[in-house]
Amino acid sequence: MLKHFIMFKDLIYNIYNFGLRVRYDLFKPKTRKSFDGEIIFHRDGFTDLSEFDVRDNEFLNSSDNWSSKDMVRIEDNVLKLDCIYDPATHTSWQGTREASWIAAMVQTDVLINYGTWSVTARAPDSFPAIWLMREKHINSEGVLAIIPEVDIMEVINDKFQHAIHAKPIKTERSYIHRLTKDNYFRYDNDIHEFTVDLTPKGYKFYVDGILTAHFISDDETFTSDVRSYLKINSAEHNVTDHRASTTHEIHKIVIRKNKYTTTDLDNPKPWIK
Repeated sequence: MLKHFIMFKDLIYNIYNFGLRVRYDLFKPKTRKSFDGEIIFHRDGFTDLSEFDVRDNEFLNSSDNWSSKDMVRIEDNVLKLDCIYDPATHTSWQGTREASWIAAMVQTDVLINYGTWSVTARAPDSFPAIWLMREKHINSEGVLAIIPEVDIMEVINDKFQHAIHAKPIKTERSYIHRLTKDNYFRYDNDIHEFTVDLTPKGYKFYVDGILTAHFISDDETFTSDVRSYLKINSAEHNVTDHRASTTHEIHKIVIRKNKYTTTDLDNPKPWIK
């Protein structure tokens, strides 16, 4: 009985999220959400890379070519992350095509458990992403984890998408990808504001202040009070066949507390804990 109820609830949410996606794609409502809450990180007009952690990512496979400071730059006050086509080398990330690419990644130091993360960006049609990763913690299964991962935005197959990854990437190939089944929406090359509002009740995703997905779950696999930090990357997905370099442009980042934010900002960074 419980199994059938969960399946029914998931069906209702899938239909609801499908409707939100169609509404965004076809109608672009004029009423947009304005976010409040204490701002704890605000960058609009970038001048200094030192406020970001530009680095290789230790939980990925051999990181020799994954991220390079040469791939991250500021130009006309815009933070730019390049993905360079270079047949002489290959990227290391398991999700990226396994040849000829050097990609970039930056992350912020801000750590909070709940809040609102908004990034205004012009995303290339390759495999850029804006996402949250939890700090290292022991999960309910007694495993050292950095998930659930929350993809505020990524581009795959000419479509934007939101996603929640709730299983360890390295140990379970078919990890759960709940929102993407019904939450692809049409890609364009315009500048958009991508937002997730994270609370103990779940996730609300917005594009340009328009609700595009709402996910609620009682399963702690998907919702967690472990602190999150923001990551942004450029990349090239293995489902594409590009042969040209691309650039992920970041125009603005705003991180806010919400009424559920309870953790401070002064504890050690998750990647050095």
